[in-house]
Amino acid sequence: MISLTNEQFGLLQLSIEALQQEIARLRLNLIVEDDFDRLVAVLKAGQVGVLNPTFDPHLNPPGPDDFWLHVTDIDGQTAACIATRFFDTDDFTDLVQSGTLFHPKGMKHFVGDETVEIIETTARIRGLVNYAGGLWVNPPWRKKGLSLVLPYLGRSLAIRNFGADYSCGYHLRSLARTPLPLEVYGYAHQELSYRGYYPPAGGYEEMYLGYVDLEESVERVRSLPEHKVYPVALAPDPKRPRADPMPMEFRAKPALLEP
Repeated sequence: MISLTNEQFGLLQLSIEALQQEIARLRLNLIVEDDFDRLVAVLKAGQVGVLNPTFDPHLNPPGPDDFWLHVTDIDGQTAACIATRFFDTDDFTDLVQSGTLFHPKGMKHFVGDETVEIIETTARIRGLVNYAGGLWVNPPWRKKGLSLVLPYLGRSLAIRNFGADYSCGYHLRSLARTPLPLEVYGYAHQELSYRGYYPPAGGYEEMYLGYVDLEESVERVRSLPEHKVYPVALAPDPKRPRADPMPMEFRAKPALLEP
């Protein structure tokens, strides 16, 4: 686990406050959750076709620090969500190769008699790894910046509060072929990692792992004001009125949004 410098901590703190402001400007409420049954229910209600098994609490019980961000409108309806799980590992590829990332009893229990190919990433992803998934934005709230705000907010919290060394997330080939993982979610790298039968998709799939280390994450936060798709000012803009935040609710402990 890498220790943050004062400058890095301050920059992450600025990003957390600024990203909360982006949510508040949309008149949305941010809830920090630790009930992953609720997450699965939200994703199923949104008719998400492929559910990431790592975030299914009946298959993979979450750890004490795992959390998810739930953004709701004034009527309590879900606008967007994203989840974070932590893995302390000497090599993230080992978790994938063994299958324990997907099923606690390993790959054989995950894919049965089917075969899969696991491709080692160029960089060795190790230490405390923030594994993100379950990103979903309700159609009426798309193209408003939430697909950037939530990945960046979850990553900044994972680094500031827990000292995550790496952040990563899997993307199916249809998503990996778009600019989203690198240009919007903020990953620095994306590589083919899993090829073969993938039970949640019901057949053959190729999964690409997006990943970013701590230094790269901080640099991406630093460049948020110049982001070409959804720029986010890290310092208050006197020409832009500050939004009154909606009531904030915490269902997870500790209250992650507190500095």
